[in-house]
Amino acid sequence: MLLEIKRVTKPGGRVRVITDNGSYWVFALDNRAHTGGYEKDEHPDDRHYSFFTKTHLQHHFTKAGLKVEELKFVEYFSTSWKKRMTCVAVQTLLKMTPFKNMACGRIEICGVRQPD
Repeated sequence: MLLEIKRVTKPGGRVRVITDNGSYWVFALDNRAHTGGYEKDEHPDDRHYSFFTKTHLQHHFTKAGLKVEELKFVEYFSTSWKKRMTCVAVQTLLKMTPFKNMACGRIEICGVRQPD
């Protein structure tokens, strides 16, 4: 997919992807937490077939010929008040540990197409 995105992007053009963080603490506790079903009514077969970590995304962008310009974790909160409070508490604690990469539910990466 990234090779096709690179092909249709002009040199110097930017590609931004936001995806779920494969290292997110919720997924580590329950691997069924995000295997689909979050939009069952609209998209009954929608599911993730692969989860990506920060390292995976950086590798895939580089291999596709996109220079990584920015790579960061993005906060994610549930719409449920109870789940939101749990997320805030756990994320706050994780950010103070060596497991910072598990704190945020999303990863955002921006790459630039280099001239061929």
